[in-house]
Amino acid sequence: MENKYYITRNQPKANHAGSKAVLDTELILEKCNYRRINIFPYRKGLAPLRKAGNVLSLLNVYSIKNNSLVVVEHPLYINSLYLQTLKKLKAKRNVKIAFLIHDFETLRNLFPDNEMMRIVDKEMISISDYLIVHNKKMKEYFISEYDFKPEQLIELGVFDYICEGENSIADRSKEEGVTIAGNLNPTKSGYVYKLQSSAVHTTFNLFGVNFDQTLSGDNVKYFGSKDADELPNCLNGKYGLIWDGSSVECCEGATGEYIRYNNPHKVSLYIAAGLPIIIWRKAALADFVIDNNIGFVIDNLEEIPEKISAISDEEYELFSNNMRSLSKKVRTGEFLENALKELERKN
Repeated sequence: MENKYYITRNQPKANHAGSKAVLDTELILEKCNYRRINIFPYRKGLAPLRKAGNVLSLLNVYSIKNNSLVVVEHPLYINSLYLQTLKKLKAKRNVKIAFLIHDFETLRNLFPDNEMMRIVDKEMISISDYLIVHNKKMKEYFISEYDFKPEQLIELGVFDYICEGENSIADRSKEEGVTIAGNLNPTKSGYVYKLQSSAVHTTFNLFGVNFDQTLSGDNVKYFGSKDADELPNCLNGKYGLIWDGSSVECCEGATGEYIRYNNPHKVSLYIAAGLPIIIWRKAALADFVIDNNIGFVIDNLEEIPEKISAISDEEYELFSNNMRSLSKKVRTGEFLENALKELERKN
């Protein structure tokens, strides 16, 4: 397919999953010959001038040719004016629009009082021809809640995590501890601050932003925040943990509920690092971990020590070998490439 575009805004690099996921997505789109259309550029200066520049940038959308395929990352965390422009473009030039879901705020509910995000989600749904969704559970959600047809929805599998070169991580079988990487803000990852006083007798290695170091202890060790591109080669430990919310007993609250549907970017980080995974049994990606035999599931964090001790050296080696194969795929962008190929076959 010749006429392929993607719409985005300039994304400043930062040491968190949102920045890394967006920048990697754009690298893969460029690799697959999608032409970039910039809107709402980040600018310093007076607010009226920034606003005028943002509105004028929407004119870039009209460089898109008739009968094109347009991929739009969602959400862009801007007002819905760009979606109204895309609606006009779709009517005038018969383009097909596919939204690539990074997060769906109506489901995520991270900003419960932010009506604008719900409006943006609703308008996105109204003009979309296709959605690239995270996984099977998210696909089922859009079918049941928004009456999408299965053929309109493409499953990503997991997010990619672009890294130069191949995974050079040494054998982890003799390492100790469980790694937790990501946003360590007490609001999002409250369970982290309960590990010290819980019955989870395991060492945890923490990497990420927003950690309150006054709450660390003998079994909770903080290793700081690393550059996202370098992080896979910095992680230590024997397993990587996928958990969210405030409780050690289950994933609960807005972030805990969201894990039932989304692809946590740290799954991709752990795969890129070759780090076998421990994940909540009810998480959307629990099936992915089981089907690919790259770790094990738990119902409660207190199960971790016993489960780890029950894994034989041979089982752990199998987890690691399977991880090496997946690591090459996420490091080179294979999951999104395959999703884009499926999208193009539909047009």
